[in-house]
Amino acid sequence: MPITTLDRPYRVKSRRELFWSVLPLLAALAIMLCGPPQQAHAETAGSRSLWDSSLTSQPAGPQTQSLDGEEDLIEKAKATLKVAPKEAAQLPEDLRGEFSNARLMTVPEYLKTDPRAAREEEYRVGGMDVISVRVFDEPELSRDDIRVSTEGNITLPLIGQINVTAKSPREIERIVEKRYMERGFLREPHVTVQLKEFRSRRVLVMGAVNSPGGYFLEGNEQLLEILAKAGGIKFDDKGEVSANSIRLLRSLPGPGGQSQRISMIIDLESLTKGSHPEYNLRMSDKDVVYVPEAPRFFVTGEVRQPGYYKLKNRPISVVEAITMAGGLTDKAAGNRTRVVRLEKGKEITISVPVNDVLSGDKNKDTQIIPNDVIVVPQSLF
Repeated sequence: MPITTLDRPYRVKSRRELFWSVLPLLAALAIMLCGPPQQAHAETAGSRSLWDSSLTSQPAGPQTQSLDGEEDLIEKAKATLKVAPKEAAQLPEDLRGEFSNARLMTVPEYLKTDPRAAREEEYRVGGMDVISVRVFDEPELSRDDIRVSTEGNITLPLIGQINVTAKSPREIERIVEKRYMERGFLREPHVTVQLKEFRSRRVLVMGAVNSPGGYFLEGNEQLLEILAKAGGIKFDDKGEVSANSIRLLRSLPGPGGQSQRISMIIDLESLTKGSHPEYNLRMSDKDVVYVPEAPRFFVTGEVRQPGYYKLKNRPISVVEAITMAGGLTDKAAGNRTRVVRLEKGKEITISVPVNDVLSGDKNKDTQIIPNDVIVVPQSLF
């Protein structure tokens, strides 16, 4: 019977044989753990640059940031300043001049100066309006769709031309009735005058409204009604009203027949909430309603919701601005926060130790101004 290997006598291996038998296994394990020698060398040579790039381009990963990355944030902030919206750019040059030259008044001051503004009056007919004149039981004397001439005149059968400038419909009715009686055409005429089209008085609405442009006044319309005609105030990308106030430019009759231009600034929130009903002024011919977009500031870097935010009609500090942006992230270097600002045509940088302010040192906080850019860098560790 053949002898199998199991039947062979057992022989203990020498140390040299054991070493050479396990060496391939050790080499394979080293390659699995460390990689080939040339690959490890290549990664070592380029590891610094790869690491630095990951700091600024990837939100996840090691919680450090190179100083170069922080300077990049500052440079981007300066670039943001150059494209920040400017209020003056929202108005044509001629209107900017009119607003700047007009006498600035508060609404209460204006109401004392022009008592007519608080009185509700009937609509006064003017040139280019369209009216109908109906004479009861006299269809041949009645006329529909009569266009008032630019001089304010209309023409009716038998009695000819009548000037209706600045007359209310009720006043026109009395004039027409009197004319027919005086000329002997009718004994007791009954005349009805109706406005068909309003074309004599016009206001201009500009700025942060959905449909800016010129609108005809229909009766004694008020400011809120005109804003509604213009499509309402715009909303920003965060769902907030994009304005804080309204500026109104108006002409007042002055001495010697000379008109005086005045302007008023009306708080939008007070107007819309009705806390100051006197702000809802009655509109006048040639009024200019300007809704400036609210000034904004920009927050970038290690905050939870970076972006533009509206600067309200009250002081806002850097810490409050960061709170509006969702607060600091876990990687934020709060004490290295900077504000990039354009001051007298020059870019300046202001350091604000946010962590110190949050710890109670309020004196280190800074008030922000329109178009400030707040930069919160990452922590170095």
